[in-house]
Amino acid sequence: MEAEALLKWKASLHNTTQTFLTSLWDGSNHCNWIGVTCDGTGSLTNLSLADYGLRLGGTLDNLNFLSFPNLIWLQLRNNSLYGPIPSHIGNLSKLIFLDLAFNSFSENIPSEICLLKSLELISLESNEISGPIPRDIGSLSSVSNIYLYDNYLSGPIPSSIGRLHNLFRFDLHNNQLNGSIPKQVGILRSLYLLDIFGNLINLV
Repeated sequence: MEAEALLKWKASLHNTTQTFLTSLWDGSNHCNWIGVTCDGTGSLTNLSLADYGLRLGGTLDNLNFLSFPNLIWLQLRNNSLYGPIPSHIGNLSKLIFLDLAFNSFSENIPSEICLLKSLELISLESNEISGPIPRDIGSLSSVSNIYLYDNYLSGPIPSSIGRLHNLFRFDLHNNQLNGSIPKQVGILRSLYLLDIFGNLINLV
């Protein structure tokens, strides 16, 4: 099922990308493919195709996340991927590491991302993402690092971040956020970095 899902995604991408991935994904056992790691049962746990740039242009719409129940690491940074981040990403219930930075993703951050209770890192910087930060982001109780800088995010910083007791870095610089810094930030004892430079935040 996992191999079929990966091959279906590959078939939906640009012709040059399909040819490129065919050179990486050779053979019938997907656990031996470059960028793919499996656990002892042969189930995919890591999909890491970072820094392939223009050679991996396309969208994530046809990557069926329901097919990867044990995925803990998804890293697709710097690949010229575009379109929205699909809402069905919320099906990756075991995901710990999410890195989609340095692409051309657009539209909103799907609220379903807040269903991923095991997430420890969210890296969505340097895309074309707009709209608000999901107001339920505070439900991600395990998250320690959130990178959303260099996008087009707007609206306020959600007060629910006060529930992110493990939050260490929260980088929001170069967006269009407004409002004030939530007072709940004051209870985040693990917080080391809060970068809001280049926004419309009221500091008074």
